[in-house]
Amino acid sequence: LLTCTVYSGQQAGEMLPNVENSVWHAFDYLAVENGRICTGKSKLKVLTANLGHILEVRGTEQGLDDFRGTPTLTFDQYRFYLETEVFSALPDQISVDDQRSYEKKIDEVCWLICNPPYLERSNPVY
Repeated sequence: LLTCTVYSGQQAGEMLPNVENSVWHAFDYLAVENGRICTGKSKLKVLTANLGHILEVRGTEQGLDDFRGTPTLTFDQYRFYLETEVFSALPDQISVDDQRSYEKKIDEVCWLICNPPYLERSNPVY
């Protein structure tokens, strides 16, 4: 029996839609104090730095202060920032294995941020 491994490179820009749900949940948890509409850039800096660290893109959080000139961002604004400043810094092509690894790590970080309300209830969600 012959087996072959097919390498299929992925466009790095395709990764954000794959993790958008996880990022939204983290954003939503951080936005609780603002009625879940927007969140402060100081909180988003920590999330952005973590995402940048996972993706091996350093300093991604530094541009948040100047982005839009406001102290808070909506999710759509934050998603645009991630798309243009974080995910766009990735190589044009990455392997499927690397993309899956990045996505798994992003999911884990986002879960660590947003899990308290799911774990602190009478019937915790695991």
